[in-house]
Amino acid sequence: MIKRRDELYLERQQLLSKFTENHPRVKSLDEQIQEAEEILKQTETKRAELNEDNNPTYLKLQETNMSEAEAIGLRARQARLEEQFTGFRKRADQPECP
Repeated sequence: MIKRRDELYLERQQLLSKFTENHPRVKSLDEQIQEAEEILKQTETKRAELNEDNNPTYLKLQETNMSEAEAIGLRARQARLEEQFTGFRKRADQPECP
């Protein structure tokens, strides 16, 4: 829509080189530009509502992803600690050398 609005502005400038602002074609373009501006304003409002920082669904998904990442990290740490524990237990179960 931004591109379309810019095209309308360009077309308006071209027409103004030939006609006055009161010419019907210029007035028609002014109306189209106004409509495009209003659509863009509405779109910007909707985009703000969908912004990642304000979107509760996005925030919940981020929280879930963080929780999953933490769980993966904790499981990896648990596996390393279990390996260390098994190693310590094996050493503890070995008889001491004289």
